[in-house]
Amino acid sequence: EADVGVGILGVEGTQARRASDYSVAEFRFLVRLLLVHGRSNYRRVCLVFVYSVYKNVTMVITLFLFGLDFAFSGASLYDGALMAVFNVFFTFAPVIAHGCCELDLSPELMLAFPQVYQPGQRDAGLNAGVVLGWLAHALLHALVIYSVGSACLGSCANDPLALDATVRGTAVNGLLVMVVSGKLALHTSHWTAVNVLFAGGSMALWFLFVGASAVVGGSGAHADGAGGLGKQLPAFAEAGPHVLAMPGFWLAALLVTTVALAVDFAVAQASAMFRPSRQRILAELDRCDVPAVAR
Repeated sequence: EADVGVGILGVEGTQARRASDYSVAEFRFLVRLLLVHGRSNYRRVCLVFVYSVYKNVTMVITLFLFGLDFAFSGASLYDGALMAVFNVFFTFAPVIAHGCCELDLSPELMLAFPQVYQPGQRDAGLNAGVVLGWLAHALLHALVIYSVGSACLGSCANDPLALDATVRGTAVNGLLVMVVSGKLALHTSHWTAVNVLFAGGSMALWFLFVGASAVVGGSGAHADGAGGLGKQLPAFAEAGPHVLAMPGFWLAALLVTTVALAVDFAVAQASAMFRPSRQRILAELDRCDVPAVAR
């Protein structure tokens, strides 16, 4: 928990204002600073934190499940290139867009109903229960990704050191990116052009990265010197096009995302129907464009 200093310009001078984290010209601006910007930023920061933990835990659990399958032989499910860019390219931009643009209620509604600020005062957005809930979802999603994905892919890998193991790992990595991206989409209330661009672009980047690996790897394999990309990742370069050509991969993409995210969707809908929060009720009224005065 951090203390935030707010400076107000007054007759005593500007010393407090210069030393503050945020500065306002009049006391009346504190209302909007707290109820609109303060509440929105609190929700964004909480979601960015728990989602960042969730997506990395989900990836680690799939690695653990692969180790169980192959008696902890020391082989890795994912190629090093996929693991290196998972957080940098495939899942980084969407959560940043969410942290900048998410807005579940309109500013007018937040000012009209200051009670929606109370969950932040009670630490309802980030506590042990919330973190455990996201970890439980990470475990469930990892089980679905690995088990259902492996079943759809068939016998693509019996020897974890063969090319088929690389194909399997590349396919499971794609399913992982799809599920964690879908999870964030379910928690996004306010879609902007930035959200759509970053979410769609990150997912498209995975297909581009995997598809282009054959071209880069093929050209690098004939390059002089031991440091060519093709010499470092020859199996992965061949695995990318093979994965995209597998009917089992596309079947797994449909089944895994549906099964994994169906639980999240069902829980959210059950909560909205039987135990709706004040925020959820106001959000539905906001989407219906009901004037705040009429409420």
